[in-house]
Amino acid sequence: MKFARVVVSTLFTLSLLCGSMFAQTQTYPSGIASGSYSNGYGPYAYRDTGNALTLYKMLCFENGAMGGADTCLFRDIPGHLEMYSGNGVQQLGGVPYVAGTFDNVPVTAVAITDTNFHALAGPLTLTSVAVGGVYTGTITGGASNALVGQYFNTAGFTNAPNNKAGALCTASTATTITLLGGQTIAETASATASTDIPLLASTLGIPGKRVRIHASGVYTNAAASLLNGEVMLCQVPGCGSGTIVAPAGCAIVTTNQANDLTNGQFTLDCALTATPTVGSSGTFWAKGVFAANLGAATTAALSPFADTSTAASAAVNETVNEFVNIGFKFSTSNAGNSATLQDFAVEVLN
Repeated sequence: MKFARVVVSTLFTLSLLCGSMFAQTQTYPSGIASGSYSNGYGPYAYRDTGNALTLYKMLCFENGAMGGADTCLFRDIPGHLEMYSGNGVQQLGGVPYVAGTFDNVPVTAVAITDTNFHALAGPLTLTSVAVGGVYTGTITGGASNALVGQYFNTAGFTNAPNNKAGALCTASTATTITLLGGQTIAETASATASTDIPLLASTLGIPGKRVRIHASGVYTNAAASLLNGEVMLCQVPGCGSGTIVAPAGCAIVTTNQANDLTNGQFTLDCALTATPTVGSSGTFWAKGVFAANLGAATTAALSPFADTSTAASAAVNETVNEFVNIGFKFSTSNAGNSATLQDFAVEVLN
């Protein structure tokens, strides 16, 4: 019987990762009372309305509350799989998951008129939210439902339910975006929405935990310039404020781009590995490669640049939610400089 449960659990895990019939439900029920449990085999979507992110119970083996030998699988944000067993003990090892992807829709093209890093995965400017998850603001690239299917993080609202992590977009215009993820409260505010990828609190604070980040896009420069790319770990979605850490091994600069190039390609690949120093001041070994078109034509081969860092990253608070973003900057400011992120993915490997 135990062997059968292990086989079923393994198959179900694979089905979750492959996006099969057990994919995350888009039905958001009200909070489930303490002690509630599934009464058979899933999928189920119970919602825990505690202080942390919304948690969805996907499947429990054994017909009883989670105080005995239950084994439960959870999906709390798209692509994030967790397994609990026994008395609620989290089983973290062995199952890789994709923390998130930024679909190939260029939400943000930044006109970079300074020599600072700019986060390319948002943020969009929001001015209000209505009951029902309709946010109003400047929704760049949102016309004609162009952002449907992407996941957004919102920040800056006074009412906590309006600040979402990994909320699915179901409709968009140039001025509104509709997000699933529980009820919202009507509010006017100076807020943001971004498509950076959240890494949930305490999922990285394990020595040897490895995160792989890939990004690609295009840039346009109107003056000779060095190109800079970096991975940004931010405690506020969109990286517009709050504590921002750019691990040294994943912040890389190219040699001079002497040509004015339109839609030159760039790619950034970064691997973060948690050191034995974990917790609120955790560190990573960070290694990366940044490649870009540096010729006069977009058909020129990309030139790769590897990092030269030999030290661990600056301290990162692994006990809170961290949002992964991609930063881009030019060494020469010009109103004609811009960069657009087209592809972005974060994988937690172990």
